[in-house]
Amino acid sequence: MAMLWVLNYADGNHSLLDIVEKAEMSFDVIYKSGKLLLEHKLLK
Repeated sequence: MAMLWVLNYADGNHSLLDIVEKAEMSFDVIYKSGKLLLEHKLLK
């Protein structure tokens, strides 16, 4: 679910902290999801 939050809000206007607040998840979960998405070239 965290990956969907990151994909949805990773538009250049929202920080990871913004996503953490909106998703009501821990920073660690959102950060790891973003890192995985970057590694698989799903984010820039």
